[in-house]
Amino acid sequence: MVLVEQDAVPLEPLVHLCHYRWAPAVVAALWETRGAKFVTLAQGLGVAPETLSRTLAGLDEQGLILRNPGYGHPMRPEYLLSPDGETAAPLVRDLVRRVARSGLEELAGRKWSAPVLAAAGLGASRFGEFRGLLPGVTARALVQAIRSLVGAGLIERRVVDDDPPRSVYRLTRRGRGLAVASVRAAAALALVIED
Repeated sequence: MVLVEQDAVPLEPLVHLCHYRWAPAVVAALWETRGAKFVTLAQGLGVAPETLSRTLAGLDEQGLILRNPGYGHPMRPEYLLSPDGETAAPLVRDLVRRVARSGLEELAGRKWSAPVLAAAGLGASRFGEFRGLLPGVTARALVQAIRSLVGAGLIERRVVDDDPPRSVYRLTRRGRGLAVASVRAAAALALVIED
């Protein structure tokens, strides 16, 4: 089932965002709080300081966050969303909320889960189509992501009796909501992040 035309949404910005496991959650938290201190983010998300530092550096490099120029006062947040981050954050937050409601935080926090769901939402149904839509994915990473999503009941695999047999993948009813949220987040990020 195609949710959106493939050419309409590049997935590279979503792939870059999901490169850091905690990046979507950090963007969502900064959107909800309108800025936060490092220690507040680390404690609120339950993430190790070193991991959060790498995530914040990656988000800064992508242009989604910035350090508060007025930092120094004890009540001011250290990190804010950039104007581009403000544009993309509501849809990233929607994805984070849908993942939390589904109870799949561990699975969805893996680097390729949301991009693979988005690719399925864009109509990818064969392994090569997924690879074509997901820049930088290795065959091994894609196989692992698809297996995990099949195991979680978000994507189903069907073997077509051809010569040779081939696998076809499609979203399940449970997977469609997360795929739609992933595609929307990818679209919002594509508007603001230049490759």
